[in-house]
Amino acid sequence: MDIPSVIAYAMDPIKLSVFGIIVFFASLCFFSRFIKTDIGWKRIDYFWLLFGAIGLVAACNVVKKDWYETQVSLDRGGVENLWRNVVSVGAKMGSPDMCASAVIDARPIPSARDERIRACTMFEQYVIDRKADELTRIRFYDALRLAGALKTQYKDPEVINRLTGLEKSFDELSKAEKELRNHEFLLEEAKGSREFTYLFPYLFVLAVAIRLAKVRGEINLSNRSREKQKAQAALTTDATAPVMSAEPVAIPPSTPS
Repeated sequence: MDIPSVIAYAMDPIKLSVFGIIVFFASLCFFSRFIKTDIGWKRIDYFWLLFGAIGLVAACNVVKKDWYETQVSLDRGGVENLWRNVVSVGAKMGSPDMCASAVIDARPIPSARDERIRACTMFEQYVIDRKADELTRIRFYDALRLAGALKTQYKDPEVINRLTGLEKSFDELSKAEKELRNHEFLLEEAKGSREFTYLFPYLFVLAVAIRLAKVRGEINLSNRSREKQKAQAALTTDATAPVMSAEPVAIPPSTPS
């Protein structure tokens, strides 16, 4: 059965009610045949508590799995937005505007113009298609990790600012991807349980039915005990009552005076 079918089956109130009634009477009949003491009925608490605990664990697992599925979906959307931001920053860095301004720049220091030209050539490696394949994206990440270290090789404030912006955008993307991987791992762990985890309502109904059968059994046992005590008291009363003789008592004849 697929998960929607299991959920529909588990959440049917009619099926749950019928199941609970059947378990109640079956448990009451079964336990009544073998349990004759109050201590025996109290031991039934272990059974319904066990089924209730298993149902609680299953319910928590279902909630956890649904939460991780929602969180993973949100994380993927956030990673995609941050990836677009990195691509946008890289595209702006690799635009020909910087190189064009460097060529026509009449700076008094030739080394500054040469540094700008070298930087704009280096920025071209940060231009990537947003829909690049996985291998290309991995290589691009390797280049992004070196962006922070490259800042020490330049003195131009604009070059440093662009590298700083790219480094910051990539750090945000890396953190988001790490969080996504963690949630995906936790989701896979939660999915390790089978679809029948969604049947936890039946475990709760089973626990409640056994609990009610236990209470009913204790009441029946108490009623039988009282009836037995009354019967014994009646027998004791009959045994201690004075016995009336059925023979007539002879009256001695009176003597004349």
